[in-house]
Amino acid sequence: MTVRAAGDAAFNRTIVKKRIAWVTFDFPPRQSSGVFRAIKFYKYLDKSQFEVDFITHGRALRFARAVTDDSLLAGVDPPPVVHRVATIIPHDVLPALRARWRRRASAAASEPVHSSAAKPARRPGVARRLYRCFALSFYFPDHLFIWGWLAAFRALRLHLTRRYALVYTTSFPESAHLAGLLLHAVGVRWIVDYRYGGPLWIKEVAGFRKSRLRQRIDHAYQGWVLRKADFVITQSERIRSDFCRVFSLDPDRVQVLPSGFDEADFVHAGAPDAPFSKRDREIHLLHVGTFEGLADRERVQVIEALNELGRALHDRGRALVLHAVGSDLFAGMPHPSNEHLRYRHHGVIVHRDVPPYLLAADCCLLSTWTTTNGGVKGFIPGKLWEYLRAGRPILMTGPKDEVWTLVDEAGVGLHLGLHGDGDVEALAGDLLDRVSHRKPLAAAVNAYSWESRTHSLQTLLRQMVDARSAAQC
Repeated sequence: MTVRAAGDAAFNRTIVKKRIAWVTFDFPPRQSSGVFRAIKFYKYLDKSQFEVDFITHGRALRFARAVTDDSLLAGVDPPPVVHRVATIIPHDVLPALRARWRRRASAAASEPVHSSAAKPARRPGVARRLYRCFALSFYFPDHLFIWGWLAAFRALRLHLTRRYALVYTTSFPESAHLAGLLLHAVGVRWIVDYRYGGPLWIKEVAGFRKSRLRQRIDHAYQGWVLRKADFVITQSERIRSDFCRVFSLDPDRVQVLPSGFDEADFVHAGAPDAPFSKRDREIHLLHVGTFEGLADRERVQVIEALNELGRALHDRGRALVLHAVGSDLFAGMPHPSNEHLRYRHHGVIVHRDVPPYLLAADCCLLSTWTTTNGGVKGFIPGKLWEYLRAGRPILMTGPKDEVWTLVDEAGVGLHLGLHGDGDVEALAGDLLDRVSHRKPLAAAVNAYSWESRTHSLQTLLRQMVDARSAAQC
């Protein structure tokens, strides 16, 4: 037995199982961008050391047509304890009531008017401005505040009987951290997980641009959360450095722990039959999810750049086929009639069906443009890790930042420039060479698995438990 194994065995014999209250809005079976972080951490967590209670959302009108994936919960053992809190969202109700009122008013206005006195016309946009004022004043820390407070009080009530050693809160939304503030006030150790930049990035409330006063209030709230928590987790090194700089955090209290991929998802994914038809001399480029943060103008420019790449490949006797799994990349705009780019939209699928698409593709498309939210820094798309595990070349468009460093060091990076930036002929040649001579996975990719990420998290959890135990002695 190795020294480390002996140490772990001794730890397991002496430690009392610790309970964790894990507050997260995104949770299975509803499929969403943040759903995998909590359930995959739980999957690989040592259940002999930790017992987790998840506190998450319940039914809501906005989730009536959401895609669900029951395999995410079915794939973990033992099944977690899940507390679903009532999810009342005024932003879903009030605009609907306003729309109903306007329809009735329009119907009444269409009836014959017998009075000779004409009613003054209502100024257009007044109701929207009033609602904006209401939203910016009362939706705090965001439009999910009712769920946030209900989740916080549920966590407190559970703590009275369960006696949590830790509370773990993850955002989006900011309301999830209300439970951490409440439990921390009664002595529970607290870990804050920011999988995005929070108010440092988000400049809108319920779709309305924040006023300067609201920005200052949200900034103060985020700083309060970050400084009150015992430890902070971020998704990228850039977010970590920005948090430490802007909110004067001790760097030793902040750790980078990105998302990852699950190796188990790829075990049976390489089936002989591809999930889409393939012909000889075609290059199949795959995009999964949405174009996060990409404005319409840049979206058009990306398509133009891909069409130019398709032309260069056509000159070499190849055809470029772009597959979209998830969102329609051209929603709200005319579908491309580009001569050198074929497009196939496969719609939204459950996550367990994504790996076969990744392994069937010749190359993956990744955008890191963040033009719609002000060009934030430190954004890492969650799809990156599964792209890396698939081992296909990654055609990336966006600034050459932390994400580019990751794909470049893995030996799979190809950069697609916009505005004619870059040599498209060289890019086409490089792409064909990468597709024809596929390399083994880089050794570093193993560190991006959810299992590896959980080992890092578990080390932190142990440290937090030990620190609490030492303080009580």
